[in-house]
Amino acid sequence: MLNSSQEPHRETQAGNAVARTTLDTLTPDRFYRDFRARSRPVVITGALAGAPDWNLDYLCARLGEAPYQARHYGRDHFKQAKRQWRAYSQGMAITAAAYGELLRDRRAHTENIYLAQVDIGGTPAAASIRPLVDELASRCGMERYPPSDLNIWLGPAGHTEPLHFDGGDGTLMQLHGAKKVVLFPPAQTENLYPFPFGKGTIPPWFSQVDTDRPDFDAFPNYRTALTERRAVILEQGEILYIPASWWHEVTALGDDYVCSVNRFWNVKPVTRNFCTRRSGILYLVNRLPWPLILRLDRWIRAFSRRGRSA
Repeated sequence: MLNSSQEPHRETQAGNAVARTTLDTLTPDRFYRDFRARSRPVVITGALAGAPDWNLDYLCARLGEAPYQARHYGRDHFKQAKRQWRAYSQGMAITAAAYGELLRDRRAHTENIYLAQVDIGGTPAAASIRPLVDELASRCGMERYPPSDLNIWLGPAGHTEPLHFDGGDGTLMQLHGAKKVVLFPPAQTENLYPFPFGKGTIPPWFSQVDTDRPDFDAFPNYRTALTERRAVILEQGEILYIPASWWHEVTALGDDYVCSVNRFWNVKPVTRNFCTRRSGILYLVNRLPWPLILRLDRWIRAFSRRGRSA
């Protein structure tokens, strides 16, 4: 018999399936009414028709020679329980060509190195899909969430970006391989046990729960969140709309490497930014000048350290 910390997680509950639609059926009014206003995720098909396959040869030729910031997690990072993390990852600067070699010889797999959320807006790679992104924006009536443009997510199969939420509406565009995306609605925020404010360097919009091996003794209310769990396989050529404040965890499938691009959009109606306390705080923080954010962050951490040592 399984004890409470060994219970397997459930698959998507009946009635929780992620909606699917085709780009040619969308208008700004319909997208707003059916998805944005209702904060409802949806897979959009047909929007990336004609997009090239973003394989390594294609990317290494079109991302240029500038260094990009990769996330280096290390071999043992994901063997720890997330609540024990003191840092999310280590940063490392690397060119696209050098990172491509790490994927080819699988060092990126063993060391868990991921080119994640890197702005590629000025590159020929981005230019190749920009007309498709512009058409998506027009069909859905969406406006870019400044200062974000197009961000690449390129990394080894098997890698999982842990459960978190974002402050903007997001579209994840799958350009090579496939990903599994697990989602929870904002109403489940407290049942997903976000990291506390001011603890280490882990942002408070990340969950402490290890979704593939949940510890129900430490996080008993996660059982409630599982009743609202959604899971979808995003195939190459598909786009997933992830409304702001929706929790999501993304796993690269297959045995080689996977590539996608995301873009953030303004949230409408604006009231969706305040659907939970944490999402409201993130909305307000993102509107502060960056130097002030860093200053506040240092103050919160220093105050937290003093409190723990008292």
